[in-house]
Amino acid sequence: MRWLLLAGIPLLAGCMNVTASLQPENASVSEIRMASDCVPIIFGFAYGRASVDRALMEKAELIHDFTAHTQTLTKIRRIQLHEHQFLGLGAHCVEVVGE
Repeated sequence: MRWLLLAGIPLLAGCMNVTASLQPENASVSEIRMASDCVPIIFGFAYGRASVDRALMEKAELIHDFTAHTQTLTKIRRIQLHEHQFLGLGAHCVEVVGE
């Protein structure tokens, strides 16, 4: 049992899933679509810039219905930073949610 625990520690090292809000949430705007701009992270190294402007220029996907209906966002509910990594690979993203 002890060997199994010790063997699992390197597999879980560096695993994370963190979200941080950048502004207060606007509850009057519906949470319908999400657009994002991401920078890849490879073994702790990343290069690039994830921006809100680039995320807003992208087509926003419907949050609960992943069909081909995409539009740009016109109203913003929240802007958040999202970073996730697993076994040395991951991404740092700016996510914009709104209508």
